[in-house]
Amino acid sequence: MRNWGIGVLVVAAACAVGGCGNLATLLPPQSVSDTKALDQSITSIKLDTHAGDVSVQGQAGLTKTTVVRTIKYTTGPAPTQDTYHVDGGVLTLSGDCGSNCSIDYQVTAPAGLPISGQATAGDITLAKVGAVDVGATSGDVELTDVTGTVKAKTTNGNVTGSGLKSGTVQANTTSGSVNLTLAEAADVSAHTTNGQIRLAVPGDSYRVSTDTHNGDRKIRVADDPAGKHSLDLTTDNGDIRVDHA
Repeated sequence: MRNWGIGVLVVAAACAVGGCGNLATLLPPQSVSDTKALDQSITSIKLDTHAGDVSVQGQAGLTKTTVVRTIKYTTGPAPTQDTYHVDGGVLTLSGDCGSNCSIDYQVTAPAGLPISGQATAGDITLAKVGAVDVGATSGDVELTDVTGTVKAKTTNGNVTGSGLKSGTVQANTTSGSVNLTLAEAADVSAHTTNGQIRLAVPGDSYRVSTDTHNGDRKIRVADDPAGKHSLDLTTDNGDIRVDHA
């Protein structure tokens, strides 16, 4: 009650000074959550979200997919429309719930499902999934124990990965760092404009190419021109470090 009272005073003061034309941005957010175990068998997950975080956790032996949805809003009644659907085994998560509204998703699914799609504003967290092809405009991408190829891109945010068994990894960001640890040797392409790149790889042979215009390079993995895997790492502003996992 005390915090709400302070919030009311702040809103009142803001209205007195600048008017209340943008009152929705000053009000404390409300939220409503629901949980649904899907009857359909899910073969892949697609992201099409605008505002809010997405988390997908794969679990070995699981047969059902469960979606926990949290809608945050500032004005009017709680949105009640459907924001995700299943078509042909593809679970699509949408972020369309109107203005002054965001949706967080927490999905528990069978391990190894491929994940694709885009998030405009929000973090993407994926664990124990299959092939990944995702992008975010503003938000981090975090990957754990991925067993398929990886394509991860964000404009403003970091790309991190651990326990990757991916064969091929592509990680790109404009403003942010790239930090990857491989569980199995793979071809890696990592690029950032402003940020560091840190990579840890298991023992194997690698063709190593690194370039930074403004930063240090610490490469502790031998460059083998005949290596089975390639490491292509570039940043304009930031350090590059490659270690053994």
